[in-house]
Amino acid sequence: MKSRIIIGFIFTILMLGSSSCSDDKSTSPTDGNIPSSNETRFEVEWNEGTTYFDETEVSTLLDHDEVNSVLVFSGTSDKAKNLKVGDVLVVHGLVLAKATQVAETGNNITVTYVPAKLTEAISNGEIEWNVTTDFTKAQEITLIVPGKGAEVQEVRPDLTDFTYTGKFGEYTYKIDLGLGADEMDVKFDIKKKFGEYTSATFSTEGKVKKIASVNSIKITDSELTKFDSKNDNLRGELEVSMEVNAEAGSDNIGLEVPIVLIKYPFLVGPIPVVITMQVDFGIFYGIPLGAEAKSKVSASFSFDSEGGFSYNGTEVNYDYTAGNINLSKEEGLTGAPSPVYAEFGVSYPYISMNIFGNTVVPTFKTTFLIRGDYSPPAFGEPPCHNAYLKFAGVAGVDLNLFNIDLYENDVQLWYKENHFLKEGCD
Repeated sequence: MKSRIIIGFIFTILMLGSSSCSDDKSTSPTDGNIPSSNETRFEVEWNEGTTYFDETEVSTLLDHDEVNSVLVFSGTSDKAKNLKVGDVLVVHGLVLAKATQVAETGNNITVTYVPAKLTEAISNGEIEWNVTTDFTKAQEITLIVPGKGAEVQEVRPDLTDFTYTGKFGEYTYKIDLGLGADEMDVKFDIKKKFGEYTSATFSTEGKVKKIASVNSIKITDSELTKFDSKNDNLRGELEVSMEVNAEAGSDNIGLEVPIVLIKYPFLVGPIPVVITMQVDFGIFYGIPLGAEAKSKVSASFSFDSEGGFSYNGTEVNYDYTAGNINLSKEEGLTGAPSPVYAEFGVSYPYISMNIFGNTVVPTFKTTFLIRGDYSPPAFGEPPCHNAYLKFAGVAGVDLNLFNIDLYENDVQLWYKENHFLKEGCD
């Protein structure tokens, strides 16, 4: 027999602000009048063969060996005693699994499992949330450091600032984050030195506002018939700059700078959701050896965007608004005895989302790239000097959790280019 569960609440433990005000898309990113919302709704019918251990029964799960996919329940649990092979288990806030073996071991019940699909557990239902980040309520900051694996620093209630310095090859870097309820301040500096000279400097400094994760899922007859997912209020200010001097040669460090991961977990009914924000970098340049070789480009700007996807049961459509990108300052200066170029790209914020440990949104990111290039005079033509700011939105979706073979990534939503300096070029 199908069982019915209805959970509606305001989730107030993680990621939550308390203020609320009207949303005005025409305001600048610095006005701060971004509404906070902490609403979730979970109203479903479980399939026959689904056993749900609610929040009062979580304690009957004594052990969870994720590596070997084994659950150990107390033998005092009647639900655990009645489990059989093929049953789907939902443990509130923790596990979504399908039993492949059930055995009594002493006074306990041991269940070996494989991951289950959400549509195997639910026959009909609607799951919704509208949650606004509070950066001070992040669970942890993780750094993926080249050659070192993951380094984790948990964010405690009294920890509102984070600094990390490191070195890889000839590059040194420093990452500073200031975590606030309504915004996160960021500063990244990357340098490469030759002897006493700094040959390459790349930096990003600015802030991003709190972000709203708005999602609506509908399951009908154990099939996903609707999934709308949007990241709203992507507002911020950044200054992106670089200066590459003589003797730099050429380089392409891609993503060798540590990737910063900030995780925000919350519950929608019994379902754990984790939103992850990260910062990625890309650096590409070719500077010829020459005493006067230099490329210096910087841009200060604000942005206001939103985006996500809609699945209607058969196909995915991406919904987005690139918004305005407003330059308040720009600079370009490049020169060399032979052609030169330099690019510095920052993907920030780079958002992903998973449900029950399954990645559903692999990518939603805004990417900013500055570029300077120079060609010296030739055949009576003047030198050509360009400086650009490029702004792009990229997204992806993975519906494997719902037993749908649909995976897309790096889908370009928008692309804008501001060619703010052009001298002597056709």
